[in-house]
Order: sequence, then structure tokens, then C-alpha cells
Amino acid sequence: MNCPNCGPRSAYEFHCAGEYQKRPAQGAPERDWARYRYFRKNHPGEELEWWLHSKGCRCWFLARRVVASNQVVCSFWPHELGEPGTGPGGS
Repeated sequence: MNCPNCGPRSAYEFHCAGEYQKRPAQGAPERDWARYRYFRKNHPGEELEWWLHSKGCRCWFLARRVVASNQVVCSFWPHELGEPGTGPGGS
């Protein structure tokens, strides 16, 4: 797997934290927050996911992965999405 900071590394150095979702705005209805927290698409195609380089630089990044084959297509920094506050849990 490719860490945007460290380059190619063993997949065993990483931890997947689940699919990326856009965080609801402050003051959004509780149902929007519940959907954000608890519901996942879980489809068999390509998925955008949060990853942590847990045994390396400890940086969070996003990776696009094909769920059926487990192939990582690309990895990049969250700010490259162009959305403010893109961090795990919205940080």
C-alpha cells in the first residue's frame, strides 16, 4: 500500500477506519448525524476509505479501494478532496 507520506509499504503497517463520508453541517437534524455515524453504503465496488499508517508515520489519509478484489487504486491526503474539516470524525 502507498502512504502519501512514506511511499510504498507493507499492508500490515496500515489500519482501515471505514468509508469516508461527508460530515453534516453544524445544526443539522439528528437523523443526518445518525446516518453519518451509523449507516454505511457497503457496496461491492470502489470505496473511498480512511486509513492510518499505524506502524509508520501515524498519518491519516484517504485511499480508493476496490472492495471485491481488495486492490488499492490510489491514496491521497484528505485536503486534496477540497472539503474543509476532512479528518476522521470530521477533525
